[in-house]
Amino acid sequence: MPVQAGLLLTALLWGATLIAARILVPDTGIYGLGFWRFLIAAAVLLPPLLIHRRLHMPSLFRDGVPLALMGVIGVFGFSWCLFTGLPMTSPVNAALIMTLNPALAALFGGMMGAGLPGRRLVAGLVLGMAGVALVSMPDLAHLAALRFNPGDGLILAGNAGWALYGVLARLRLKATPPDIATAVTMSLGALCFAIAALVAGHGVEILPPAPGLWPLIGFLAIGGTVLTYVWWTRGVMALGAARAALAYNLVPVAAMGFTWVLYGTAPLPAQIIGAILAGAGLVIATGLFSRARASA
Repeated sequence: MPVQAGLLLTALLWGATLIAARILVPDTGIYGLGFWRFLIAAAVLLPPLLIHRRLHMPSLFRDGVPLALMGVIGVFGFSWCLFTGLPMTSPVNAALIMTLNPALAALFGGMMGAGLPGRRLVAGLVLGMAGVALVSMPDLAHLAALRFNPGDGLILAGNAGWALYGVLARLRLKATPPDIATAVTMSLGALCFAIAALVAGHGVEILPPAPGLWPLIGFLAIGGTVLTYVWWTRGVMALGAARAALAYNLVPVAAMGFTWVLYGTAPLPAQIIGAILAGAGLVIATGLFSRARASA
């Protein structure tokens, strides 16, 4: 499957993940949701790797530092900051802050030697940010009413952690393929959530949840984690962290679409234009159409 298709599917699944998480968090708590999501994901990914003897310890030790940072900051830190910060801010603020993810990835990549972003990437960044702005705030008259909320800093920190995850996968992993990197970082993420729950006095959250919650948790673990993190890591390794991160701008678009289907809230014309702009930013930055013409 082309990496661009994987990134698009990732955005769709993460849009559904945001809605599923809002439903689950009141019952599971943030620590419980994070722990079981990543524990199940690791339990799905690790057995095939062990059976086929693909976990080579020398390779893992060689990439030990970036893998540890990816697991602690990019998996645990990103998820904890996002789901802690979302109830403390408005959906508009959260969506606008998330558009900074590709720019943060380009910044971190430049600091680690990836060079300055090219014209295609800059155009994609601008279109993506404009598109998400329209999706989250179709009436631009509300721009003057935006206020800084306590959760904004957490969401920004989480986005920085996720941007660092992609940059480390692209520039610092030398011997670890995407599926193995995902399995290791998921394991670290689950471990961090368990430790954090105990330290914060929320240990009860990591006990097995009610039976009726398992189908939705399973969706989060398989569809919203196993598949998406592998596809995301492949996209980052193939396209670069900043280009792949533009797919993240489609997550609010996907969430808008699922909200329409589930709750009947139809998007406004400005939001539809915003979705088109966000998609165009990804297409331009990744050169999808030019690659298709070249291979024709």
